[in-house]
Amino acid sequence: MGQRKVPSGSMHADYPNVLASRQRVSWRVRLWDENDDPGAWSSEAFFRNGASECFGLERPVDRGDYPVRKKQRYPVDCFRKVFSAGQVQKARLYLTACGLYEARLNGRRVVGDALLTPGSTDYRKRIQYQVYDVTDLLRGGENAMTVELADGWYRGSNGGAGQTNTFGTQTKLLAQLELTLADGTTQTVCSDGSWAWSNDGPIRFADLKDGEIVDANREPSYSGSVRVVEEHAPLTASDNVPVLERERFAPVERITTPSGKTVLKYAQNLSGYVSFRVTAHKGQRVHITMGETLDDSGELTLRNIQCITKGRPSPLQELDYTCRGGRERIHAEILLRRLSVCAGRHGRRIPDRGLYGCCCVQRL
Repeated sequence: MGQRKVPSGSMHADYPNVLASRQRVSWRVRLWDENDDPGAWSSEAFFRNGASECFGLERPVDRGDYPVRKKQRYPVDCFRKVFSAGQVQKARLYLTACGLYEARLNGRRVVGDALLTPGSTDYRKRIQYQVYDVTDLLRGGENAMTVELADGWYRGSNGGAGQTNTFGTQTKLLAQLELTLADGTTQTVCSDGSWAWSNDGPIRFADLKDGEIVDANREPSYSGSVRVVEEHAPLTASDNVPVLERERFAPVERITTPSGKTVLKYAQNLSGYVSFRVTAHKGQRVHITMGETLDDSGELTLRNIQCITKGRPSPLQELDYTCRGGRERIHAEILLRRLSVCAGRHGRRIPDRGLYGCCCVQRL
């Protein structure tokens, strides 16, 4: 623990010591007034140095074992690794992907500070990784880590025309779980050829612009194997502004269109996601289209935001959910009780430009 006083002409202070990989540094700040009298110390903050040797420049990563056709879209990849561990004292998970990932340990979601990880970068030049303290998610004995991997910005729809495969054609996963056990020994679980894989899970399609197709009657079989490849883009600790969940909204008006469809109107445009609860029979479908306005005939339209290239409109902004039966909560995150919906908004605050958001909901 050291102290360093920085002259008032500068707001910058270099850390005086050489940092080791993964080193945690705690720090506090205090100010001196014009009489050189010190104020109170701030509350403690910290940073942790990146894992400089954690991932080599030529490192094995996992991908789904299937041939890729550039014009075809694919279901979400499902990865699974079962491993045994002693009594875990501390556990840290390093995770990144070419695509968007969501991880679970023993069925419990790995939750961090950001959504849509690893974030948007030029994946050919750098890929951000995230670090999670997962000590409370592990147990002594057998454990299971699962990861779902979607296209995201890497090979999903980008730009006004909805171009796909912007940065590559094959999504990839890189994971490293570092365990410190109660007896002082360490254990590492990495993405390698021992992971199981399949793409037969419930999320049949996922895209940031075009939406999702979900069949809740499916469960991933993990019956296949991964294909181990290399990824050469440099890895960096996250340094972008994170995407965060800011607020939740309920609709301000329910409209029945001339064709009998239900439109749920919000007071402003939203950049976010939806979740809902619904009571339905097995095999019934809920179809939701997100848009901004109604056309002259009183129906929801996306024409004001869509580009049409070679007959293909983009974005589609649709969610199609096939129910497994009974009372269900669909976690693509709004809250729809029967047909009452609330939306979650993420990102930074955006000025209101006079548009409103609305959802067209159908039960099929």
